[in-house]
Amino acid sequence: MHVTFRARRWTEQDLAKRICQMLYGDDKVWKDEQTGSRRWRAGSANDVWLHPKGEDVFVLHYRYGTPERRQALATVLEWRVGVDILKDAP
Repeated sequence: MHVTFRARRWTEQDLAKRICQMLYGDDKVWKDEQTGSRRWRAGSANDVWLHPKGEDVFVLHYRYGTPERRQALATVLEWRVGVDILKDAP
């Protein structure tokens, strides 16, 4: 599952920490540059990754997502983090 959004007022690391706080209750994040993707991993479970795509656009991947969880997560991101959800490309 993934959610694509625009986050204008956040740095990559601060955004990753905020999402980690919402999902796991802590702010343990690290940047994984070994694969060349520059993704941020959130939490120690290795289930959530934040991919910066440029121009303030990010894709949040969640390993065990369902359509219902995706919609709920998108709503919470809009409400609590102040991001603009973008329609995913088909």
